[in-house]
Amino acid sequence: MPTADVTLRDAIRAIGAGCYALQARKTANLLARLYNRAVADLGLEMSQASTLFLIAAGQGETVVRAAAQLGVERSTLSRNLAVLARGGLIARGPGGSAGYRLTAAGLAMADKALPRWRAAQELIEARIASSGAPDPRPAMRALRRAAHDARDASPSSLA
Repeated sequence: MPTADVTLRDAIRAIGAGCYALQARKTANLLARLYNRAVADLGLEMSQASTLFLIAAGQGETVVRAAAQLGVERSTLSRNLAVLARGGLIARGPGGSAGYRLTAAGLAMADKALPRWRAAQELIEARIASSGAPDPRPAMRALRRAAHDARDASPSSLA
């Protein structure tokens, strides 16, 4: 096998271990599955439960603002809002405002989902603590800030 092929293959294999995007995606997928299992018996996905929590906390006045708070695309949030509205869990705010509010059923659902979220959260926290690893959230915030700061980098600076 030519040396160039071996070098390229080694470089590509190194991506699996070192690529921030790949590692973040793999971790996010595993966490999403865990949290989804926690609320599945309620007929929710964790992204929908998180949306209920955000609305309950009064932090999602508009779709744009709520999407930013949840770290999702507006189209993803719009789909989740539609599912929650069809389920009778949320309604438009007073006077047809751009925001949403929880219905009585939505408040009851958020109340049921919260202990399930806590259980998943505590499970992950216990596993991290038993591994001896430091709390990963500061590193994740730093990674998110770095990605945010780099989002407008010119394509030529990335090559």
